[in-house]
Amino acid sequence: MRVIIVGAGITGLTCARILAENGYTCEVYEQRDHIGGNCYELKVYGANVHRYGPHIFHTNDADAWSFVNQFSPFTTYVHKVSAKTTMGMIPIPFNLVSAEKLHLDPNGVHADFIVDLLFRDYSEKMWGCAFEDLPPAVTSRVPKIRLNTDCRYFTDEYQGIPTFGYNTLFMGMVDHPNIHLHLNMLPQSWRRELDYDFKVIIYTGSIDDYYGEPATLPYQTLDIVFHPLGHRLPAPVINYCIPMEEEAATRITDYRYFRDSRPPLETNEDSTVISKEYSRRCTGVGDVPYYPLPFNDAKELYAMYESRDPGFNVKFCGRLGCYQYLNMDQAVRQAMDVCADIIG
Repeated sequence: MRVIIVGAGITGLTCARILAENGYTCEVYEQRDHIGGNCYELKVYGANVHRYGPHIFHTNDADAWSFVNQFSPFTTYVHKVSAKTTMGMIPIPFNLVSAEKLHLDPNGVHADFIVDLLFRDYSEKMWGCAFEDLPPAVTSRVPKIRLNTDCRYFTDEYQGIPTFGYNTLFMGMVDHPNIHLHLNMLPQSWRRELDYDFKVIIYTGSIDDYYGEPATLPYQTLDIVFHPLGHRLPAPVINYCIPMEEEAATRITDYRYFRDSRPPLETNEDSTVISKEYSRRCTGVGDVPYYPLPFNDAKELYAMYESRDPGFNVKFCGRLGCYQYLNMDQAVRQAMDVCADIIG
């Protein structure tokens, strides 16, 4: 039985591996020249970096964690984020340590204060709209306050980064005779497979692309600039929770905290490679859609696409296919569920 999978990110490759192990022949089509989607790694200034921004696998889903660990060992990595605010640098989410650094009584700190301090400027730069226009699905992703000294960004049971990098993880996933990769493909090139017998199409690209129409659903993209740096940052990631006129970037990442990301020929032991991220709307060809914006008019537009007859047995999934903000573990779980439905 043949399956067409459009997109070789974590969703598409999870589907490919599960179905391949169950006897399906998987034709995987990808527009880029690499697999792994936005988790792809490459060397910049001789250091290993995440090409599309930092990715940490974190989950409470034991099955999703077990699945990815089949293809690569993971190094435990507990992510911590600092915020540069108008009052100084503090850990985020806001906790008792944050309050102490700002000489504040945590019992007197209210949610509105934290929104103005940490979330408003950052979110408006990140999403390109007023904070009040963002849905709870976005504004509730990071807790406003923790009444303890836990400075971890994520509190999930399982947290880590593939020991030998995400590229090795994904190469392990596609290492199966039933998986056939097609890279550097045009957006609609997968349709040539429709002349053959196939059971289902798993589509992880943007749903408007599926219908071969000009991109109409809005997405945020990121312009990411990498720099060598002679000293390490005080935290793996620093969010710029300050107004646009003071700092246009949303965050800065120090890759020295992850895998072996020190430039190999650099004599300074504190040297590293950092990236700065600038968020903006996708405007056309060449922009990578990172984040769907499923609220206001876009939510209604997606509902229109979702209600259309795709013409085939199609499973839309992943961030772009379902127009949802999914973490990596959620993408794996969704793919596992889609495959269980197909196999069942």
